[in-house]
Amino acid sequence: MSVSHLHMVSIDEVAAILNASIEHTVRWLKRNRIALHLIGGEKRVFEIDVVYSIHTLYVIELIKKYPSRWESKYRMIANDSIVCELVISDIKNSIPTKPISRIRNLTESDKTLIKKLNE
Repeated sequence: MSVSHLHMVSIDEVAAILNASIEHTVRWLKRNRIALHLIGGEKRVFEIDVVYSIHTLYVIELIKKYPSRWESKYRMIANDSIVCELVISDIKNSIPTKPISRIRNLTESDKTLIKKLNE
């Protein structure tokens, strides 16, 4: 899908993209925090918001399948560099980092060793 980055689409068009009913589409839009705008008596959304949400869903699946290679795989298939960079940036900022070491309290033998080394 080619994206004009500020192009707006109707709820009907989004429903066709998602292959869903209008009610399910509106719920999906709200769940994904995509703002509905009333323009000319018709509810519309920015197409980039819809595309971004769909791409994000796909990237989450890639992360599950390829935790260390998801970014390169996504870059290979993404057809819009602006959406690609936006999704990658947001995903990288939202992935929690895991600590690589575990902190534990000193045992008595550890304390004794430290005393001996400090003497």
